[in-house]
Amino acid sequence: MNFKDSYKKDNEKIKPRKEVLTGISNNINNYSKSKKKLNYKLAFSIAAVLIFSFLIFAKEKIKYDDKLSNNITEDYNKVVEDSIEENQINDDVNNTYKKGIYVPKQQLGKIDPNIQACRIASLVYKGRVYTVAGTEISLEEGKALMDKKIGVTWDLIGEIRDNGTSAGYVDLENLKDFASFGEGEEVYTVKGYDEEFRLITHTKNEYGEFVNLWECLNDFILADGSDVFGKMNIKDKLESVTWETFNNWNYGNINEKEVVIDNVVINFIEAMYNGVPYSLEDEELRKKLFDKESNYSSGEEYFQANEERQKFLFLKMKDGTKVEIRLFKDGYIYYSGLNFAFKIDDETFNNMWNKLI
Repeated sequence: MNFKDSYKKDNEKIKPRKEVLTGISNNINNYSKSKKKLNYKLAFSIAAVLIFSFLIFAKEKIKYDDKLSNNITEDYNKVVEDSIEENQINDDVNNTYKKGIYVPKQQLGKIDPNIQACRIASLVYKGRVYTVAGTEISLEEGKALMDKKIGVTWDLIGEIRDNGTSAGYVDLENLKDFASFGEGEEVYTVKGYDEEFRLITHTKNEYGEFVNLWECLNDFILADGSDVFGKMNIKDKLESVTWETFNNWNYGNINEKEVVIDNVVINFIEAMYNGVPYSLEDEELRKKLFDKESNYSSGEEYFQANEERQKFLFLKMKDGTKVEIRLFKDGYIYYSGLNFAFKIDDETFNNMWNKLI
């Protein structure tokens, strides 16, 4: 099974399985014995388990209205602020408050008393957990984005292993900054982006020279797509657009087709910003979007079905960052690393979908 296929299968399952976490534990134990440095370019080989690590939330801290996040039969044009009562965030532009879903702070969890495992490909800074972004960047463009050097990563594995694995969470607030699963990576702020959203690491070792973008998509109020895509400055920085079929993406066949940036694209970007978030904790929605191969009589039938109902849009920014947006024919879009899908109005979505031919 190729990498994209493996990643896709695990990504679509969302929730962690004990056998996967056990495998992570074995990998960590083997790693700690070898004492080799782990760079995050190589860490993409374990991206098949990344989705399990990203969205393990402190459930007791979740404070959002289930009607919005879990009821997919609701009118998706319903204004978010009419559905949420508790959570508010200041809108500096209009000097008003808007309401939305609280996306809980990600935790580094201790899975089980008998499993010495923690999270893979995570970076802790100021008590916040960042994971490898769903946004690409080349080495040279990444180096150009490096701004202020703020630290160097240290290896978290030994501390997690030596300090026990009783059920609970790592105390992020008291954890020394730049905890990660690999030491010696230089950590920088990113030009043009808030450090609470993006950081970038740079390393040069026997394997080569690498940069990696990290994103923190937790511990914030999510009212609409602008609270995610606005962080990426897509409206202001968009330079080019390409797209890819499901099967090419799945098998790693790079054959992106250019898309002319016209009113259809501009309107779609605007709709992304206005997209209504729906939680993928909703079992029905998750099954609807991330269809399982086991539901089909053959793999060929499965791939054909997804070829018809999924497309991938790539938004290249002027600074070199490249954002991958997954489109579902049902009218939803998804950005990797966030446990939500956004519903787009039918007309705007269909105009964009039909343009990608």
